[in-house]
Amino acid sequence: MLHSLSLPVINRALRDDPWAASRLACFAGSSLRISLADTSLMRYTIEPDGLLAAHQVFGDDEPTLAIDLPANAAVLFLSQGRQGVIKAAKIRGNIDLANALNEVMDQIRPDPEAFLASKVGDIAAHRAMGFFYALKQSAEDLVGRLKDQFTEHVAEGQSVIVPTPEVHAFMDEVDALRNDVARLQQRVDRLTRR
Repeated sequence: MLHSLSLPVINRALRDDPWAASRLACFAGSSLRISLADTSLMRYTIEPDGLLAAHQVFGDDEPTLAIDLPANAAVLFLSQGRQGVIKAAKIRGNIDLANALNEVMDQIRPDPEAFLASKVGDIAAHRAMGFFYALKQSAEDLVGRLKDQFTEHVAEGQSVIVPTPEVHAFMDEVDALRNDVARLQQRVDRLTRR
């Protein structure tokens, strides 16, 4: 499923920046697997022209390069960007391919609006991208506000969990109040009997 969604976008970006495709072309035949929390998301094979193709897997062969993303990759991406996700990822395999892929990802500047325009038209693509950027900005603002509020909450010392010594002190005060009420009740009873 993700192959059919991601391949056209990735290959369009590689075609738009020929240097990127030529940088990957020297790794033709290599395979790449991207996993999220031990679940394989995408598997690609690099073709001789530097573009990617869906990797045809029969069995569970080991890829040339494996990138295992942490379960919280989406949160890391929103809060720290691509670099935060890469720092948390486990990368195994061909180091030269990993460096080339990182260089391509750092330098490539895809134009998703142009790609979308070729599918749905210019106006619809422009509006969809405007909506996407507004949604992305809102998500970033929300994450920032939540982080600020949590930091302020912790900095002011307002704890959600009451510390144990305070609980014990409260319980001692309740016991003392109960004893005082019992003594007062006994006095009232004695006075009413007279």
